[in-house]
Amino acid sequence: MSPSANQGASQGSQLEDKFRRAVHERGLLNPGDHVILGLSGGADSMALLLLLMNLPGITVHPVHVNHMIRGEDADSDQQFVEEFCRRNGLDCRSVRFDCVAEARMSGMTEEEAGRAKRYRVFDEFAEELVSDGIGRDRVKVATAHHADDQAETILLHLLRGSGTDGLAGMAYERRDERGFSHIRPLLDCRKQELREFCGECGIEPREDRTNEDPSYGRNRIRLELIPYLEEYNPRIVEALLRTGESARDDRAYLEEQAGELLRKYASVRDNPEAEDGKIISIMRKSVSESPRALRRRAVRLAFEAAGLKEDFTARHIEAVDELLAQERPSAEVDLPHGFRARVVYDRLEIAEFQSYRQSQKNDAGENPVLGTVRILPAEKMPKGIAKGSFAAFDLGKLQEVYGPDAAQKVCWRTRRPGDFLAIVGGRKKIQDILIDDKVPKNMRDSVPMAAVGSEILFLPAAGEGRKRARYSHSYVLGADTKDIVFVEINGLIW
Repeated sequence: MSPSANQGASQGSQLEDKFRRAVHERGLLNPGDHVILGLSGGADSMALLLLLMNLPGITVHPVHVNHMIRGEDADSDQQFVEEFCRRNGLDCRSVRFDCVAEARMSGMTEEEAGRAKRYRVFDEFAEELVSDGIGRDRVKVATAHHADDQAETILLHLLRGSGTDGLAGMAYERRDERGFSHIRPLLDCRKQELREFCGECGIEPREDRTNEDPSYGRNRIRLELIPYLEEYNPRIVEALLRTGESARDDRAYLEEQAGELLRKYASVRDNPEAEDGKIISIMRKSVSESPRALRRRAVRLAFEAAGLKEDFTARHIEAVDELLAQERPSAEVDLPHGFRARVVYDRLEIAEFQSYRQSQKNDAGENPVLGTVRILPAEKMPKGIAKGSFAAFDLGKLQEVYGPDAAQKVCWRTRRPGDFLAIVGGRKKIQDILIDDKVPKNMRDSVPMAAVGSEILFLPAAGEGRKRARYSHSYVLGADTKDIVFVEINGLIW
Protein backbone atom coordinates (compact mmCIF):
# COMPACT_ATOMS: atom_id res chain seq x y z
CA MET A 1 0.00 0.00 0.00
CA SER A 2 1.27 3.48 -0.81
CA PRO A 3 2.26 5.93 1.96
CA SER A 4 -0.44 8.31 0.71
CA ALA A 5 -3.12 5.69 1.29
CA ASN A 6 -1.83 5.06 4.83
CA GLN A 7 -1.72 8.78 5.51
CA GLY A 8 -5.38 9.21 4.48
CA ALA A 9 -6.47 6.26 6.57
CA SER A 10 -4.68 7.51 9.70
CA GLN A 11 -6.50 10.86 9.69
CA GLY A 12 -9.58 9.41 11.42
CA SER A 13 -11.67 11.65 9.21
CA GLN A 14 -15.43 11.98 9.29
CA LEU A 15 -15.53 10.29 5.92
CA GLU A 16 -13.80 7.18 7.16
CA ASP A 17 -16.07 7.08 10.21
CA LYS A 18 -19.15 7.22 7.97
CA PHE A 19 -17.74 4.55 5.69
CA ARG A 20 -16.86 2.13 8.51
CA ARG A 21 -20.23 2.71 10.18
CA ALA A 22 -22.07 1.85 6.97
CA VAL A 23 -19.93 -1.25 6.41
CA HIS A 24 -20.29 -2.63 9.92
CA GLU A 25 -23.79 -1.57 10.93
CA ARG A 26 -25.30 -2.69 7.63
CA GLY A 27 -23.17 -5.83 7.38
CA LEU A 28 -21.87 -4.94 3.93
CA LEU A 29 -18.43 -6.56 4.30
CA ASN A 30 -16.71 -9.15 6.46
CA PRO A 31 -13.09 -10.35 6.73
CA GLY A 32 -12.39 -12.80 3.93
CA ASP A 33 -14.60 -11.01 1.38
CA HIS A 34 -13.40 -10.31 -2.15
CA VAL A 35 -14.57 -6.95 -3.52
CA ILE A 36 -14.82 -6.18 -7.22
CA LEU A 37 -14.59 -2.39 -7.40
CA GLY A 38 -15.66 -0.30 -10.37
CA LEU A 39 -12.69 2.08 -10.59
CA SER A 40 -13.16 5.01 -12.98
CA GLY A 41 -10.33 7.17 -11.66
CA GLY A 42 -12.69 9.86 -10.37
CA ALA A 43 -12.76 11.11 -6.81
CA ASP A 44 -15.64 8.81 -5.81
CA SER A 45 -14.11 5.50 -6.83
CA MET A 46 -10.56 6.49 -5.85
CA ALA A 47 -11.74 7.40 -2.34
CA LEU A 48 -13.60 4.09 -2.08
CA LEU A 49 -10.49 2.21 -3.21
CA LEU A 50 -8.39 3.90 -0.51
CA LEU A 51 -10.99 3.11 2.15
CA LEU A 52 -11.30 -0.53 1.08
CA MET A 53 -7.52 -0.94 1.04
CA ASN A 54 -7.48 -0.13 4.74
CA LEU A 55 -10.17 -2.62 5.76
CA PRO A 56 -8.53 -5.69 7.35
CA GLY A 57 -9.14 -9.04 5.66
CA ILE A 58 -10.61 -7.56 2.47
CA THR A 59 -9.21 -8.40 -0.98
CA VAL A 60 -9.88 -5.71 -3.58
CA HIS A 61 -10.13 -6.42 -7.32
CA PRO A 62 -10.25 -3.09 -9.24
CA VAL A 63 -12.00 -3.09 -12.63
CA HIS A 64 -11.80 -0.18 -15.08
CA VAL A 65 -14.19 0.06 -18.05
CA ASN A 66 -13.03 2.39 -20.82
CA HIS A 67 -16.15 3.52 -22.69
CA MET A 68 -14.05 5.04 -25.51
CA ILE A 69 -16.25 8.17 -25.55
CA ARG A 70 -13.61 10.76 -24.66
CA GLY A 71 -10.72 9.62 -26.84
CA GLU A 72 -7.31 10.40 -25.33
CA ASP A 73 -8.86 11.50 -22.05
CA ALA A 74 -10.44 8.07 -21.60
CA ASP A 75 -7.13 6.38 -22.39
CA SER A 76 -5.39 8.63 -19.85
CA ASP A 77 -7.95 7.64 -17.21
CA GLN A 78 -7.19 3.99 -17.90
CA GLN A 79 -3.44 4.57 -17.62
CA PHE A 80 -3.93 6.52 -14.38
CA VAL A 81 -5.86 3.78 -12.57
CA GLU A 82 -3.61 1.02 -13.90
CA GLU A 83 -0.48 2.83 -12.71
CA PHE A 84 -1.99 3.61 -9.29
CA CYS A 85 -2.98 -0.02 -8.81
CA ARG A 86 0.48 -1.20 -9.88
CA ARG A 87 2.14 1.06 -7.32
CA ASN A 88 -0.13 -0.34 -4.61
CA GLY A 89 0.28 -4.00 -5.47
CA LEU A 90 -3.17 -4.40 -7.04
CA ASP A 91 -4.00 -6.05 -10.34
CA CYS A 92 -6.41 -3.79 -12.24
CA ARG A 93 -8.51 -5.42 -14.93
CA SER A 94 -9.26 -3.00 -17.81
CA VAL A 95 -11.98 -3.50 -20.42
CA ARG A 96 -12.46 -1.33 -23.50
CA PHE A 97 -15.71 -1.13 -25.47
CA ASP A 98 -17.34 1.27 -27.89
CA CYS A 99 -20.20 2.66 -25.82
CA VAL A 100 -21.58 4.89 -28.58
CA ALA A 101 -21.79 2.01 -31.07
CA GLU A 102 -23.31 -0.29 -28.46
CA ALA A 103 -25.97 2.28 -27.59
CA ARG A 104 -26.83 2.76 -31.25
CA MET A 105 -27.12 -0.98 -31.90
CA SER A 106 -29.17 -1.78 -28.81
CA GLY A 107 -31.50 1.21 -28.97
CA MET A 108 -30.37 2.42 -25.53
CA THR A 109 -28.95 5.72 -24.40
CA GLU A 110 -25.19 5.91 -23.89
CA GLU A 111 -25.79 6.03 -20.14
CA GLU A 112 -27.86 2.83 -20.26
CA ALA A 113 -25.42 1.01 -22.55
CA GLY A 114 -22.43 1.97 -20.39
CA ARG A 115 -24.12 0.87 -17.19
CA ALA A 116 -25.24 -2.45 -18.72
CA LYS A 117 -21.71 -3.18 -19.94
CA ARG A 118 -20.12 -2.34 -16.58
CA TYR A 119 -22.40 -4.68 -14.68
CA ARG A 120 -21.87 -7.48 -17.20
CA VAL A 121 -18.11 -7.11 -16.70
CA PHE A 122 -18.51 -7.14 -12.92
CA ASP A 123 -20.65 -10.28 -12.97
CA GLU A 124 -18.34 -12.11 -15.37
CA PHE A 125 -15.36 -11.33 -13.11
CA ALA A 126 -17.37 -12.45 -10.08
CA GLU A 127 -18.11 -15.79 -11.77
CA GLU A 128 -14.39 -16.22 -12.42
CA LEU A 129 -13.64 -15.74 -8.73
CA VAL A 130 -16.27 -18.36 -7.86
CA SER A 131 -14.68 -20.73 -10.39
CA ASP A 132 -11.39 -20.19 -8.58
CA GLY A 133 -12.93 -21.56 -5.38
CA ILE A 134 -14.17 -18.42 -3.65
CA GLY A 135 -17.63 -18.77 -2.14
CA ARG A 136 -20.37 -16.90 -3.95
CA ASP A 137 -21.40 -15.20 -0.71
CA ARG A 138 -17.81 -13.97 -0.31
CA VAL A 139 -17.76 -12.11 -3.64
CA LYS A 140 -19.12 -8.53 -3.51
CA VAL A 141 -19.41 -5.87 -6.21
CA ALA A 142 -18.81 -2.34 -4.87
CA THR A 143 -19.75 0.89 -6.61
CA ALA A 144 -18.95 4.42 -5.41
CA HIS A 145 -22.44 5.94 -5.41
CA HIS A 146 -22.54 8.64 -2.75
CA ALA A 147 -25.07 10.86 -0.96
CA ASP A 148 -25.28 13.40 -3.80
CA ASP A 149 -25.98 10.55 -6.25
CA GLN A 150 -28.69 9.35 -3.88
CA ALA A 151 -30.36 12.77 -3.80
CA GLU A 152 -30.29 12.96 -7.61
CA THR A 153 -31.78 9.46 -7.87
CA ILE A 154 -34.63 10.31 -5.48
CA LEU A 155 -35.38 13.50 -7.41
CA LEU A 156 -35.26 11.65 -10.74
CA HIS A 157 -37.70 9.02 -9.42
CA LEU A 158 -39.98 11.76 -8.16
CA LEU A 159 -40.04 13.36 -11.62
CA ARG A 160 -40.85 9.99 -13.19
CA GLY A 161 -43.67 9.30 -10.74
CA SER A 162 -42.00 6.13 -9.45
CA GLY A 163 -44.09 6.04 -6.26
CA THR A 164 -42.97 5.80 -2.66
CA ASP A 165 -40.53 2.99 -3.42
CA GLY A 166 -38.80 5.32 -5.87
CA LEU A 167 -38.42 7.91 -3.12
CA ALA A 168 -36.43 5.32 -1.15
CA GLY A 169 -33.62 5.74 -3.69
CA MET A 170 -30.75 3.30 -3.98
CA ALA A 171 -30.27 0.49 -1.49
CA TYR A 172 -27.01 0.05 0.39
CA GLU A 173 -27.04 -3.56 -0.74
CA ARG A 174 -28.89 -5.59 -3.34
CA ARG A 175 -28.51 -9.12 -4.65
CA ASP A 176 -28.50 -9.74 -8.39
CA GLU A 177 -30.00 -12.72 -10.20
CA ARG A 178 -26.67 -14.59 -10.06
CA GLY A 179 -26.65 -14.34 -6.27
CA PHE A 180 -23.89 -11.71 -5.99
CA SER A 181 -24.19 -8.89 -3.48
CA HIS A 182 -23.82 -5.35 -4.88
CA ILE A 183 -22.90 -2.83 -2.21
CA ARG A 184 -22.81 0.98 -2.02
CA PRO A 185 -20.80 1.81 1.12
CA LEU A 186 -20.55 5.58 0.40
CA LEU A 187 -24.25 6.49 0.41
CA ASP A 188 -23.79 8.44 3.63
CA CYS A 189 -20.85 10.46 2.23
CA ARG A 190 -21.04 13.73 0.30
CA LYS A 191 -19.16 14.29 -2.94
CA GLN A 192 -17.11 17.13 -1.46
CA GLU A 193 -15.96 14.89 1.39
CA LEU A 194 -14.67 12.37 -1.14
CA ARG A 195 -12.72 15.04 -3.02
CA GLU A 196 -11.19 16.36 0.20
CA PHE A 197 -10.26 12.85 1.30
CA CYS A 198 -8.42 12.23 -1.97
CA GLY A 199 -6.57 15.51 -1.47
CA GLU A 200 -5.55 14.50 2.07
CA CYS A 201 -4.19 11.27 0.63
CA GLY A 202 -2.16 13.09 -2.03
CA ILE A 203 -4.33 11.76 -4.86
CA GLU A 204 -5.37 13.98 -7.76
CA PRO A 205 -8.34 12.11 -9.26
CA ARG A 206 -9.32 12.28 -12.89
CA GLU A 207 -12.16 14.53 -14.01
CA ASP A 208 -14.69 13.25 -16.56
CA ARG A 209 -15.74 16.20 -18.72
CA THR A 210 -18.93 14.38 -19.75
CA ASN A 211 -20.13 14.96 -16.18
CA GLU A 212 -20.58 18.62 -17.16
CA ASP A 213 -22.55 17.81 -20.32
CA PRO A 214 -26.23 18.74 -19.75
CA SER A 215 -27.35 16.55 -22.65
CA TYR A 216 -27.22 13.62 -20.21
CA GLY A 217 -30.44 13.46 -18.18
CA ARG A 218 -28.89 12.94 -14.76
CA ASN A 219 -26.35 15.69 -15.40
CA ARG A 220 -29.15 18.19 -15.98
CA ILE A 221 -30.62 17.34 -12.59
CA ARG A 222 -27.26 17.93 -10.91
CA LEU A 223 -26.21 20.97 -12.94
CA GLU A 224 -29.54 22.75 -13.39
CA LEU A 225 -32.42 21.44 -11.28
CA ILE A 226 -30.73 21.02 -7.90
CA PRO A 227 -29.08 24.51 -8.02
CA TYR A 228 -32.50 25.94 -8.92
CA LEU A 229 -34.17 24.14 -5.98
CA GLU A 230 -31.42 25.37 -3.67
CA GLU A 231 -32.81 28.87 -4.22
CA TYR A 232 -35.90 27.68 -2.32
CA ASN A 233 -34.09 25.40 0.13
CA PRO A 234 -30.30 25.72 0.38
CA ARG A 235 -30.25 22.30 2.06
CA ILE A 236 -32.35 20.52 -0.57
CA VAL A 237 -29.89 17.62 -0.81
CA GLU A 238 -30.18 16.92 2.92
CA ALA A 239 -33.98 17.21 2.64
CA LEU A 240 -34.07 14.66 -0.17
CA LEU A 241 -31.83 12.30 1.79
CA ARG A 242 -34.14 12.52 4.81
CA THR A 243 -37.09 11.76 2.54
CA GLY A 244 -35.26 8.74 1.19
CA GLU A 245 -34.46 7.43 4.65
CA SER A 246 -38.09 7.80 5.72
CA ALA A 247 -39.32 6.07 2.55
CA ARG A 248 -36.89 3.18 3.10
CA ASP A 249 -38.19 2.69 6.64
CA ASP A 250 -41.79 2.69 5.40
CA ARG A 251 -40.92 0.30 2.59
CA ALA A 252 -39.19 -2.13 4.93
CA TYR A 253 -42.24 -2.22 7.22
CA LEU A 254 -44.72 -2.65 4.35
CA GLU A 255 -42.57 -5.36 2.77
CA GLU A 256 -42.55 -7.25 6.04
CA GLN A 257 -46.33 -6.96 6.37
CA ALA A 258 -46.89 -7.99 2.74
CA GLY A 259 -44.66 -11.01 3.26
CA GLU A 260 -46.68 -11.94 6.34
CA LEU A 261 -49.87 -11.61 4.29
CA LEU A 262 -48.55 -14.11 1.74
CA ARG A 263 -47.31 -16.49 4.41
CA LYS A 264 -50.81 -16.51 5.88
CA TYR A 265 -52.95 -16.68 2.74
CA ALA A 266 -50.75 -18.16 -0.02
CA SER A 267 -49.26 -21.56 -0.72
CA VAL A 268 -46.35 -22.60 -2.91
CA ARG A 269 -45.90 -25.73 -5.00
CA ASP A 270 -43.48 -26.84 -7.69
CA ASN A 271 -44.32 -25.90 -11.27
CA PRO A 272 -43.87 -28.92 -13.57
CA GLU A 273 -43.77 -26.67 -16.64
CA ALA A 274 -40.77 -24.56 -15.55
CA GLU A 275 -37.39 -25.65 -14.25
CA ASP A 276 -36.95 -24.37 -10.67
CA GLY A 277 -40.26 -22.52 -11.07
CA LYS A 278 -43.05 -22.29 -8.51
CA ILE A 279 -46.81 -21.85 -8.62
CA ILE A 280 -48.02 -19.27 -6.11
CA SER A 281 -51.63 -19.86 -5.11
CA ILE A 282 -53.34 -17.00 -3.23
CA MET A 283 -56.67 -17.04 -1.34
CA ARG A 284 -58.44 -14.25 -3.21
CA LYS A 285 -61.05 -13.09 -0.72
CA SER A 286 -58.70 -12.89 2.25
CA VAL A 287 -56.03 -10.93 0.38
CA SER A 288 -58.47 -8.67 -1.50
CA GLU A 289 -59.83 -7.40 1.84
CA SER A 290 -56.40 -6.16 2.96
CA PRO A 291 -55.24 -2.54 2.33
CA ARG A 292 -54.30 -1.73 -1.26
CA ALA A 293 -50.71 -0.85 -0.34
CA LEU A 294 -50.21 -4.34 1.10
CA ARG A 295 -52.02 -6.11 -1.75
CA ARG A 296 -49.85 -4.52 -4.42
CA ARG A 297 -46.66 -5.36 -2.56
CA ALA A 298 -47.90 -8.89 -1.97
CA VAL A 299 -48.54 -9.26 -5.72
CA ARG A 300 -45.00 -8.11 -6.49
CA LEU A 301 -43.54 -10.54 -3.95
CA ALA A 302 -45.68 -13.30 -5.49
CA PHE A 303 -44.27 -12.47 -8.95
CA GLU A 304 -40.74 -12.84 -7.63
CA ALA A 305 -41.52 -16.04 -5.72
CA ALA A 306 -42.96 -17.57 -8.90
CA GLY A 307 -39.76 -16.72 -10.80
CA LEU A 308 -40.81 -13.48 -12.55
CA LYS A 309 -38.14 -11.07 -11.37
CA GLU A 310 -37.85 -8.48 -14.15
CA ASP A 311 -39.68 -6.52 -16.84
CA PHE A 312 -43.01 -6.33 -15.00
CA THR A 313 -44.47 -2.88 -14.44
CA ALA A 314 -46.98 -1.12 -12.20
CA ARG A 315 -49.63 -1.89 -14.84
CA HIS A 316 -49.05 -5.63 -14.45
CA ILE A 317 -49.34 -5.36 -10.67
CA GLU A 318 -52.53 -3.30 -10.98
CA ALA A 319 -54.08 -5.79 -13.42
CA VAL A 320 -53.42 -8.71 -11.06
CA ASP A 321 -54.71 -6.67 -8.11
CA GLU A 322 -57.98 -6.25 -10.05
CA LEU A 323 -58.18 -10.04 -10.54
CA LEU A 324 -58.06 -10.48 -6.77
CA ALA A 325 -61.14 -8.30 -6.30
CA GLN A 326 -63.39 -9.47 -9.13
CA GLU A 327 -66.11 -12.06 -8.55
CA ARG A 328 -65.84 -14.09 -11.77
CA PRO A 329 -64.76 -17.73 -11.23
CA SER A 330 -62.22 -17.57 -14.05
CA ALA A 331 -60.09 -14.88 -15.67
CA GLU A 332 -56.44 -14.36 -16.48
CA VAL A 333 -53.78 -11.74 -17.16
CA ASP A 334 -50.68 -12.27 -19.32
CA LEU A 335 -47.39 -11.26 -17.72
CA PRO A 336 -43.89 -10.90 -19.21
CA HIS A 337 -41.76 -13.92 -20.14
CA GLY A 338 -44.55 -16.45 -20.44
CA PHE A 339 -45.91 -15.93 -16.93
CA ARG A 340 -49.61 -15.58 -16.24
CA ALA A 341 -51.95 -14.81 -13.37
CA ARG A 342 -55.23 -16.70 -13.49
CA VAL A 343 -58.32 -17.00 -11.34
CA VAL A 344 -59.33 -20.54 -10.38
CA TYR A 345 -62.55 -20.11 -8.39
CA ASP A 346 -61.55 -18.80 -4.94
CA ARG A 347 -57.82 -18.71 -5.64
CA LEU A 348 -55.42 -16.71 -7.80
CA GLU A 349 -52.46 -18.57 -9.29
CA ILE A 350 -49.30 -16.90 -10.56
CA ALA A 351 -46.82 -19.04 -12.51
CA GLU A 352 -45.07 -19.75 -15.76
CA PHE A 353 -48.01 -21.76 -17.05
CA GLN A 354 -46.31 -22.45 -20.36
CA SER A 355 -42.58 -22.87 -20.06
CA TYR A 356 -40.60 -19.81 -21.11
CA ARG A 357 -38.30 -22.01 -23.16
CA GLN A 358 -40.98 -24.41 -24.39
CA SER A 359 -42.38 -23.99 -27.89
CA GLN A 360 -45.96 -22.82 -27.92
CA LYS A 361 -48.72 -24.43 -29.98
CA ASN A 362 -50.62 -23.01 -32.89
CA ASP A 363 -54.26 -21.98 -32.87
CA ALA A 364 -55.43 -25.53 -33.56
CA GLY A 365 -53.74 -26.72 -30.39
CA GLU A 366 -51.39 -29.13 -32.14
CA ASN A 367 -48.11 -29.20 -34.06
CA PRO A 368 -45.82 -27.16 -31.79
CA VAL A 369 -43.76 -24.43 -33.41
CA LEU A 370 -40.45 -26.16 -34.03
CA GLY A 371 -37.11 -24.58 -34.81
CA THR A 372 -33.45 -25.26 -34.20
CA VAL A 373 -30.77 -23.24 -32.46
CA ARG A 374 -27.14 -24.15 -33.14
CA ILE A 375 -23.70 -22.72 -32.36
CA LEU A 376 -21.34 -22.98 -35.33
CA PRO A 377 -17.96 -21.60 -36.39
CA ALA A 378 -18.52 -18.71 -38.79
CA GLU A 379 -16.86 -20.63 -41.62
CA LYS A 380 -19.36 -23.49 -41.21
CA MET A 381 -22.42 -21.41 -42.14
CA PRO A 382 -24.87 -23.85 -43.85
CA LYS A 383 -25.48 -23.36 -47.56
CA GLY A 384 -28.48 -23.89 -49.78
CA ILE A 385 -31.18 -23.16 -47.19
CA ALA A 386 -34.37 -21.42 -48.28
CA LYS A 387 -34.16 -17.65 -47.91
CA GLY A 388 -36.27 -16.33 -45.05
CA SER A 389 -36.22 -19.61 -43.11
CA PHE A 390 -32.95 -19.05 -41.22
CA ALA A 391 -30.80 -16.37 -39.61
CA ALA A 392 -27.30 -16.15 -38.13
CA PHE A 393 -26.06 -13.86 -35.36
CA ASP A 394 -22.67 -13.03 -33.86
CA LEU A 395 -22.32 -15.17 -30.71
CA GLY A 396 -19.81 -12.78 -29.12
CA LYS A 397 -22.17 -9.82 -29.46
CA LEU A 398 -25.02 -11.84 -27.97
CA GLN A 399 -22.84 -12.85 -25.03
CA GLU A 400 -21.94 -9.23 -24.32
CA VAL A 401 -25.63 -8.52 -23.71
CA TYR A 402 -26.97 -11.81 -22.31
CA GLY A 403 -23.92 -13.40 -20.69
CA PRO A 404 -21.76 -16.42 -21.52
CA ASP A 405 -24.80 -18.73 -21.79
CA ALA A 406 -26.57 -16.43 -24.27
CA ALA A 407 -26.99 -19.14 -26.92
CA GLN A 408 -28.76 -21.39 -24.42
CA LYS A 409 -31.28 -18.61 -23.78
CA VAL A 410 -32.33 -18.45 -27.44
CA CYS A 411 -35.59 -20.31 -28.10
CA TRP A 412 -38.35 -20.65 -30.68
CA ARG A 413 -41.77 -19.46 -29.55
CA THR A 414 -44.67 -17.18 -30.40
CA ARG A 415 -45.14 -13.59 -29.32
CA ARG A 416 -45.49 -12.37 -25.74
CA PRO A 417 -46.24 -8.96 -24.21
CA GLY A 418 -43.21 -6.68 -24.28
CA ASP A 419 -41.52 -8.34 -27.26
CA PHE A 420 -39.43 -6.05 -29.48
CA LEU A 421 -37.08 -6.20 -32.46
CA ALA A 422 -33.92 -4.10 -32.75
CA ILE A 423 -34.06 -1.98 -35.89
CA VAL A 424 -31.71 0.61 -37.34
CA GLY A 425 -31.74 3.53 -34.92
CA GLY A 426 -33.73 1.90 -32.13
CA ARG A 427 -36.27 -0.80 -31.43
CA LYS A 428 -39.84 -1.61 -32.49
CA LYS A 429 -42.63 -3.54 -30.81
CA ILE A 430 -43.45 -6.89 -32.40
CA GLN A 431 -47.12 -5.94 -32.26
CA ASP A 432 -46.41 -2.94 -34.51
CA ILE A 433 -44.30 -5.02 -36.91
CA LEU A 434 -47.06 -7.59 -37.36
CA ILE A 435 -49.52 -4.80 -38.06
CA ASP A 436 -47.14 -3.17 -40.55
CA ASP A 437 -46.67 -6.53 -42.28
CA LYS A 438 -50.47 -6.92 -42.50
CA VAL A 439 -50.54 -10.18 -40.57
CA PRO A 440 -54.22 -10.99 -39.86
CA LYS A 441 -55.18 -10.42 -36.24
CA ASN A 442 -56.31 -14.01 -35.73
CA MET A 443 -52.88 -15.28 -36.87
CA ARG A 444 -50.57 -12.99 -34.88
CA ASP A 445 -50.44 -15.23 -31.81
CA SER A 446 -49.16 -18.16 -33.89
CA VAL A 447 -46.29 -16.41 -35.72
CA PRO A 448 -43.08 -18.38 -34.94
CA MET A 449 -40.04 -16.36 -33.91
CA ALA A 450 -36.57 -16.92 -32.46
CA ALA A 451 -36.14 -14.96 -29.24
CA VAL A 452 -33.86 -14.31 -26.29
CA GLY A 453 -35.78 -12.91 -23.36
CA SER A 454 -38.15 -10.26 -24.67
CA GLU A 455 -35.89 -9.51 -27.63
CA ILE A 456 -36.87 -11.06 -30.96
CA LEU A 457 -33.93 -12.07 -33.12
CA PHE A 458 -35.71 -13.46 -36.17
CA LEU A 459 -39.20 -13.60 -37.69
CA PRO A 460 -39.11 -16.04 -40.62
CA ALA A 461 -41.07 -15.64 -43.83
CA ALA A 462 -43.80 -18.22 -43.40
CA GLY A 463 -47.38 -19.01 -44.39
CA GLU A 464 -49.83 -16.58 -45.90
CA GLY A 465 -49.40 -13.97 -43.17
CA ARG A 466 -45.70 -13.14 -43.63
CA LYS A 467 -44.09 -12.71 -47.01
CA ARG A 468 -40.73 -11.45 -45.76
CA ALA A 469 -38.38 -12.20 -42.90
CA ARG A 470 -37.31 -9.74 -40.20
CA TYR A 471 -33.91 -9.79 -38.46
CA SER A 472 -32.43 -8.08 -35.41
CA HIS A 473 -29.85 -5.41 -36.25
CA SER A 474 -28.06 -5.79 -32.90
CA TYR A 475 -25.96 -8.90 -33.53
CA VAL A 476 -25.12 -8.84 -37.23
CA LEU A 477 -22.12 -10.80 -38.47
CA GLY A 478 -18.91 -8.94 -39.13
CA ALA A 479 -15.41 -9.57 -40.43
CA ASP A 480 -14.23 -10.47 -36.92
CA THR A 481 -17.11 -12.88 -36.14
CA LYS A 482 -15.73 -16.19 -34.89
CA ASP A 483 -18.83 -18.13 -33.90
CA ILE A 484 -22.46 -17.78 -34.87
CA VAL A 485 -25.82 -18.61 -33.38
CA PHE A 486 -27.70 -20.22 -36.26
CA VAL A 487 -31.50 -20.38 -36.01
CA GLU A 488 -33.70 -22.16 -38.54
CA ILE A 489 -37.45 -22.72 -38.73
CA ASN A 490 -38.40 -26.39 -39.26
CA GLY A 491 -41.05 -26.05 -41.93
CA LEU A 492 -43.59 -23.34 -42.70
CA ILE A 493 -46.28 -24.70 -40.43
CA TRP A 494 -48.64 -21.94 -39.46
